[in-house]
Amino acid sequence: MFDEKQAGLAKLNRDLRFKSANPDKARTLTAEQVAFYNTNGYLKPFRIFDQSQTRANRAYFDFLTAETHIRLTVIKTPVVAFGT
Repeated sequence: MFDEKQAGLAKLNRDLRFKSANPDKARTLTAEQVAFYNTNGYLKPFRIFDQSQTRANRAYFDFLTAETHIRLTVIKTPVVAFGT
């Protein structure tokens, strides 16, 4: 299936070259942020989650890690990867 998708993408006429943005036309980002991105290829820092969301995500991933450990070492049940 992956090969079929790749073959389909290869047939598309796409221009994937980097094109710098004009900092003078920035509407959401500042001109300085656009210029930084044009030079470095990334922006930082952006806060995506507030502290309570970060704690909830951490607790969830800690739970998943512990559950996986228990399944592998105590119950000895194989853990199946998502999508397989």
